[in-house]
Order: sequence, then structure tokens, then C-alpha cells
Amino acid sequence: MRLCLLIATSMSSLAGYNLICWSDLTAGDWAAWLGAIGTLGTLIGTIWLATAAERRRASEESARAVIAAHALGLRIALAREMAREAKGELESDSIEGFRYAELADAIGNAALWTDEEVLPMTILPRNVAAELVAVRDVLRHCVELLHSGNPKGLLSPARSRVIEEAVIKYLGQVSASLDIAASECHNFLRRTMHIEY
Repeated sequence: MRLCLLIATSMSSLAGYNLICWSDLTAGDWAAWLGAIGTLGTLIGTIWLATAAERRRASEESARAVIAAHALGLRIALAREMAREAKGELESDSIEGFRYAELADAIGNAALWTDEEVLPMTILPRNVAAELVAVRDVLRHCVELLHSGNPKGLLSPARSRVIEEAVIKYLGQVSASLDIAASECHNFLRRTMHIEY
């Protein structure tokens, strides 16, 4: 973009130089030309200064997103693996009802993320920040559902297919959302850091 602007300005200047008969200009004409050039320079300088804050803000946002993507990368991978394992266990025919509490504890004890940690990632594509917040809330809901399947903490309550199917569906959505988040974080870091991970 800058190169195109430089070329267009140079071509305009050259055309203007060749079209004007410079030897016929009076002192008033020279003053008008210098005033016009000064006005144009002032306009370009003003635009440059006005956009400098925006460029600096974008650079800072990108730096915060890089830090957040690095910080959350491992937790996203661990949460994705935990969701897949819990889903696989629920889909298994051998699970007993008392495992609901253990699964709920495993999901509930997973190191997830806060809104503040995710906020810098709003600049990432595909709504990664919103997806991560939604994943966290869905996992909390899964914990509540699993606890509701064994409300009295019985050692061997009957299985609840309704709860299992709901949690399996939610964990599938969580896994898909975390796949997207992990992929976008990876792509963002590779693009901004120019390093292959």
C-alpha cells in the first residue's frame, strides 16, 4: 500500500512538473505553490499522526493476544483431551453410575480459563474468545448434570441414559470448539511469531 502511494505521488509530481511552465511563474505564484505543498505536507503529517495511535493500539492488542494464546495453549489441549476421555467413558457400556461423581470432579477440577485471560484473544478469527468462554460454561453445566445423576452420592446408583446422552452431546460440542480454538491459536502464533510450532 505504501509503495503504491509513493509511486502515485511520484507520478503526479512528475506530471505536474512537466505540465507547468516554471519560468513564467511570478513571486505570488511561487508563494501559492509553496503554500499548497505545505498544506499537503501538513495533511499527510496529520493523517500519519492520527493513525499512529491506531497502529500502536493494534500492535499492543496483537502482543496481548500472543501472550494469551501461549498461556492458554496447554490448557486448551488438556481440556480437549479431558473432554474426549470423559465422552469416551460415558459412551462405554461398562460405566457405573457412581463414576458420574468422579467424571464430574475430573471435569470440574480441569484448569480452565477466566474471562480476563480470554479477553485479549478477541482479535483471533472464528470467535475463539467467545468459544472458549462458552466451552467453560458448558463444562460447568456438564458437572451439574453429572452430579444430578447421583444426587445422594450413592455408591451404585442406576445409570441415567438421559443425563449421559446430554453430557455426551455437550462434550462433543466442547471437543469441536476446542479443536477450532487450538487450531486458530496455533495459526495465529505461527503467523505473528513467524515460527513453526
